[in-house]
Amino acid sequence: MKINIHELQNKSEIEFNFTGQLAINSFNLAIADETCIVDVKGIITKKGSIYILKGELSTVLSLSCDRCLKKFDYPIHAKFDREFSSEKDNQEDEEDNIKISNSILDLTDVVAETIYLEMPMKHLCHDECKGICVVCGQDLNEKACGCSNDNIDPRLESLKDIFSIKPTQ
Repeated sequence: MKINIHELQNKSEIEFNFTGQLAINSFNLAIADETCIVDVKGIITKKGSIYILKGELSTVLSLSCDRCLKKFDYPIHAKFDREFSSEKDNQEDEEDNIKISNSILDLTDVVAETIYLEMPMKHLCHDECKGICVVCGQDLNEKACGCSNDNIDPRLESLKDIFSIKPTQ
């Protein structure tokens, strides 16, 4: 996902459209597949020494549910915009500007960052996922297991009957 920004000397903007494979295993996330196919499109314009990138991406990640451990597909559609500046002109030294030193702009990091920011904090196959039984491992979405969930910490056992105390008259 590289763009030659040297073309902006002859044009006011460059439109791009990529479909490529992206490795997404670098952050050790609970991702079932280590790569995904990403569609990226957008426009790069130049204002002085600053290159303005605006685009959008779409992909489908294969994630593992945090509760039941089944694989599920999670679609991502996101917009992004970044500013890049050449090292020759450091007068506008803003933190948001990414420095570039050659005429090739690699969008891999921008696309990966956008995907990571769009991922959910908790990977759930659906909102009502019941997970698996902690005793027998049965997927509770498929059927109930019948295991007893009365494992009470002995230190807290006296609190078990706190709401069943009958008021005295």
